[in-house]
Amino acid sequence: AMFMMTYKSTAGSGFTWIDVIGNPDHKTEEYEQYLTDLGKGLDIHAITIKDCLVPFMLPKVEKIGDWTGLILRYVKAGEMDFMNLQGGIQDVSHKLVMLI
Repeated sequence: AMFMMTYKSTAGSGFTWIDVIGNPDHKTEEYEQYLTDLGKGLDIHAITIKDCLVPFMLPKVEKIGDWTGLILRYVKAGEMDFMNLQGGIQDVSHKLVMLI
């Protein structure tokens, strides 16, 4: 599958979690239309969706309209070899995007 998406909503809380996990075997462009449509349905600005699709986006926080986009980079324990670090942070980390 190109990606996996799960929804979780807590009744009466006004909060819905949508988890979209991309398949690394697919190119970012393959996700673009689906995420653009999802963003329109949730009234998320197109710029915020574009930022989600940039694989090497650096960490940032940006508020557009009712949404705040938070892009983080993280390293899993044991994955990073600081002694042989040659690329930028984007080459040795994973991206996490949260829209609040």
